[in-house]
Amino acid sequence: MIEKFFLYKHSGETPLSCMDRFRISFPEYADVPMTYAGRLDPLASGLLYILAGESCKQKDDFLGKDKEYQVDILLGIGTDTHDPLGIVGRSTPGGLISLQTIEKKLQSFQKTFEQQYPAYSSKTIDGKQLHTHARQGTIAEDDLPTHTVTIHIIHVVDFYVAPLEEIVQKAKDKIRTVSGDFRQEESIQSWDALLEKYNADSLYPVVRIFAHVSSGTYMRQLAYDVGKSLGIPALALNIVRTKISI
Repeated sequence: MIEKFFLYKHSGETPLSCMDRFRISFPEYADVPMTYAGRLDPLASGLLYILAGESCKQKDDFLGKDKEYQVDILLGIGTDTHDPLGIVGRSTPGGLISLQTIEKKLQSFQKTFEQQYPAYSSKTIDGKQLHTHARQGTIAEDDLPTHTVTIHIIHVVDFYVAPLEEIVQKAKDKIRTVSGDFRQEESIQSWDALLEKYNADSLYPVVRIFAHVSSGTYMRQLAYDVGKSLGIPALALNIVRTKISI
């Protein structure tokens, strides 16, 4: 029996449901303790490092490892979770930005800095996770905690524009893959409202980036911060973890 291995988490799965899927395919692991070193957001896909059996006791040794991601950053639309699963907020259609401007802004993030935790995250403050505070309105954006992260390498992989109708459909399809209480219906309604507000053919830029980062760096927050540096809303339309430096 292999005690350390990688699993590929699909968008919409939780790490636990990913392990459950593995156990169905490999029943010899049905009663074997398993854990993962480094979680992924519900809409993110990619590699999970799995420990099984006695290796579970070594989990702390595998936390804190660098990660690599491919992220599609949608510019011009923001949500309160900084990904499609959230409630749509500010939108600025029709504002195309040059690739040169985006690349210059990205390079300003290649450093060690204090990154704010997303409001909708599992970080605990005053005995409650931040997503609970966010739903209850008990914490302001300026009061969100930060943590030190390092972005070792970041650069553009691709750059394209997509019509609003296509973006909304993709967002709704991704939302529908998620189980549990994540305000899915409210989120879908907010995307539908956006499509009703603006022309379906309105174009939005999407920049696909590669990022090699320290453990704990939130790609959703990075997407939001990149947009903020450009003066427009932004979100992580798609997140794929491609490597864990074990």
